Amino acid sequence: MAEDYYYETIHVSDTSISDSIVLTNFSYLVEHFPRSRFCTDAYYFLGQVHEKKGDDRLAISAYRRSILGQDEQLPPRDTVLSDFGTAVHSLKQLIDLYEKTGNYDSALYFLYAEDTALSIFHGCGTGEDLAREGSAIRRANLHLKLNQVRDAERLLLTYVPFTKRGYEGEYGASASERLSEIFSKYDNANTLNQQIEKAIENYSLDTVYDRTDTRQDTMVYCFFNFLGVKIGYFYRGLPGPYEDEVYKYSLELPSVSEKERIVAVLKKSELYRMVRQL
Repeated sequence: MAEDYYYETIHVSDTSISDSIVLTNFSYLVEHFPRSRFCTDAYYFLGQVHEKKGDDRLAISAYRRSILGQDEQLPPRDTVLSDFGTAVHSLKQLIDLYEKTGNYDSALYFLYAEDTALSIFHGCGTGEDLAREGSAIRRANLHLKLNQVRDAERLLLTYVPFTKRGYEGEYGASASERLSEIFSKYDNANTLNQQIEKAIENYSLDTVYDRTDTRQDTMVYCFFNFLGVKIGYFYRGLPGPYEDEVYKYSLELPSVSEKERIVAVLKKSELYRMVRQL
């Protein structure tokens, strides 16, 4: 097919191919074959050339087309950025350019789109967790640039773990450390302390049942609401062996009521400690 010719005559890994040839061939391809399977790649490399030339407007347009196609719509979640690895790179370049040019709303929109795709590329476990936390910190910073302080706080609250971990990634701090900085700058410490005390005293337990063909597991979670965000920690599971921080620490406490034990343990959490130290 003719579209194959315009795509395959350019070996983008070949450093001898000039930007002008990339621009000519790929511009022709996307104009005359707008539904081609090669357009995702072609728009990405066009964006690279425009960005190298310092034309942010054309680079943004090309990267958008690489991700959204001619219809300017995100594809369904099952296909978004997964079938075409090039679109992932386009997305990252687009977010950087939007932030660079002060288009924070657009940068946020595509950062949230990127977050939906993280599980596809990282699978599960530490890699995904750290990638999501880094993305959350970046999104929170953009919310702050848009004077959306409460949005930034609520976003980061969902990434504060029960116990502190030593993550320091691309943005120089963990979500809990960044949240502490925001609290210190924008909020009243006494008010936050009163709110966290009340929230923990009014915790609730919720049970989730996980059934399979061979067994039924019962997962119990502790929840409390703080600043409009439902914070949840895994309490214990039955029949086990499931013991997480809350339940494990509660066993070390004196023989008091379950409510007193749970409240005491929740006050060992990273979030509570951080708020009390403001």
